Amino acid sequence: MAADAPLDLTALTALTRQAYARLDAPQHTRPNQAFELRVGLAPTPMAEVFQPAPLIVPTDAFTLGVSVLAHGFAVVGEDPLTLRMRAGPDDPYPYRMLRLRAVDDPVLAADRVITAVYSVGGGVIGVAHRTVRVGEVPPVPTVEDARTTSAAGVWVLPEEADASTRPDLEIVVAPGNDADGRQHCWLHLGVGACDKPLVTTLGGEADWARSVMRGVQERKDAYDLAHYLKGVGREAGGAVPEEVWAALRAVGERAGPPSVLLATWDPYVPWEMALLPASAPVSRSCMLSSDSFSRAVSSRRNRSGHVPQ
Repeated sequence: MAADAPLDLTALTALTRQAYARLDAPQHTRPNQAFELRVGLAPTPMAEVFQPAPLIVPTDAFTLGVSVLAHGFAVVGEDPLTLRMRAGPDDPYPYRMLRLRAVDDPVLAADRVITAVYSVGGGVIGVAHRTVRVGEVPPVPTVEDARTTSAAGVWVLPEEADASTRPDLEIVVAPGNDADGRQHCWLHLGVGACDKPLVTTLGGEADWARSVMRGVQERKDAYDLAHYLKGVGREAGGAVPEEVWAALRAVGERAGPPSVLLATWDPYVPWEMALLPASAPVSRSCMLSSDSFSRAVSSRRNRSGHVPQ
């Protein structure tokens, strides 16, 4: 199927409507047990699905793209994790069904996040997620669980709907669902888009970031601070997939200043400092951050960066 032409949502301001993310799945499943995940649109918010705001979609017919990031789950059958479905007046809230199976691996976390990235016309319009508990015995809900669930993060994206301000490249980094929190699941849309999630490993999120900050404080007035920061950038850069670096290079080769949006689940890893690995074939130095770089994180945390100009 041919890709849709970019959609200018600003021109359709009077012809848009609200919809919500549909991620129907059981709260609990056993290892190696298959279950159904229904992905698409819903007319009202779903209690177990977290998203920052309603999805703004056209009232007329359009093609909705949904990319599912579900590391720690295996697809039963040959269904792809990137889905496309038609929506319109006759079917305003379409959805598709996937069959997943929880991978039985002790390195994976019990609470596993399923993330859905929604797009129209090739541009991200929203990100939503839900959690599925994997274990032999279903958990007994507690008051603390309810507090944790109600405080769970949601994704924050710039509010601009004008296609002229849409970033050249949109990158989403979701949890890798490993027990140690060292894995990250990547998806990128726009230039050099990849329709499958990419999983990388970096040392320990919050602990890694605290170690980095301690190193910065210890070297605050030292001559080797710049060298230390470059080392941090190289370590972070080594956890950025090669496909993402290739897309960044392609964006940089375009005329005019490039713009990049990075939406992350975690606020800890300073991806903005990531440096292209020395072994990568590139004619010039490449850094993930730029003058037209914006980073968005879960709303329970502060956004860093700025909206692309």
